[in-house]
Amino acid sequence: MKRITAILIIATLMLALPACTKKAEPEPEPVLPKVVFVAEGGLTDNIANTIAFEGMTKAKEEFEIETELLETETSSDSIGGLSQAAAAGAKLVITTGFVSVETMTEIAAQYPETLFALLNYDEEIAANVMGLAYKEQEGAFIAGVIAALSTQTQVIGFVGGEDSELLESYEYGFRSGVKAINPNAQVAVAFAETFEDPNAGRTVAQTLISNGADILYQEAGKSGSGAIEAAEQAGIQVIAGDCGQAECDSEAILCSTFKRLDSGVYLAIQMMMEGDFEGGVFELGLDFEAVGYTDEEERLLPETASQAKAYIKAISAGDIYVPSNRSEFEEFVVPEGGFLVKQ
Repeated sequence: MKRITAILIIATLMLALPACTKKAEPEPEPVLPKVVFVAEGGLTDNIANTIAFEGMTKAKEEFEIETELLETETSSDSIGGLSQAAAAGAKLVITTGFVSVETMTEIAAQYPETLFALLNYDEEIAANVMGLAYKEQEGAFIAGVIAALSTQTQVIGFVGGEDSELLESYEYGFRSGVKAINPNAQVAVAFAETFEDPNAGRTVAQTLISNGADILYQEAGKSGSGAIEAAEQAGIQVIAGDCGQAECDSEAILCSTFKRLDSGVYLAIQMMMEGDFEGGVFELGLDFEAVGYTDEEERLLPETASQAKAYIKAISAGDIYVPSNRSEFEEFVVPEGGFLVKQ
């Protein structure tokens, strides 16, 4: 009897004990898609890379992604960085560095599961390569409109960095904007032959000013700061490329043009996250607000600002095609009486 009672007591106690279950394993952290930005020239002294990097920073705040910045010095380093990032498992690799069609085709084929986005690139490569091409000529056109409405001498200067295909689009977009307002105005062009030397920019700007230019448009990188100084010393105005009135702290700056590399970076990341990433070339212009002008200090006359906005609207609507090279400019015809655009 005692034995049976003891067994029953033990059984009852066992039933009263909490069930012994296996401790649940913590769920593994989700693996976030990784985005790598290969910045040729780094961020410190490269305003284009700095602007582009802001696009990745914004995307990280809005999407669940892992990001990495890979700073390189040369094009060769950047090409190696693309492969390095892809081999390390990056989902999307973005770069501002130059990559030849042949090289990019090889990299895209070697890493077919990796997506690539190349800024300032207008070549069709593969289904996993997006080229983000900017219509710099459209932003320059608006600068030309503003310059033509602001000059008193009818002589306008363009200061470029190096004479190249990219600067050609700026130059002839600018010439076209001036022509749209005043076909008789003279546009004098000079190149510093470098984007890195303020003294070179100052020298060519002084030459333009001595030849009668009373307003300059500079797209010359660091060399452009010298052009701004020359304008300030001469008491004339300058339209600054990628250098705002507050940022450059110069009373000589009438307004500034911009190219939103950050918008292109954000777009590539957004399309990846939404499953809409496509290979091919995406052209970003005034209609995407990827290029344009700013006037933080409101130094433009109201009628000038109104005309600039009207031309932005007309170009965005496709009513005006902006030339990007000399041959297109030579065929650019301004209707008698002007384009008659309305705000």
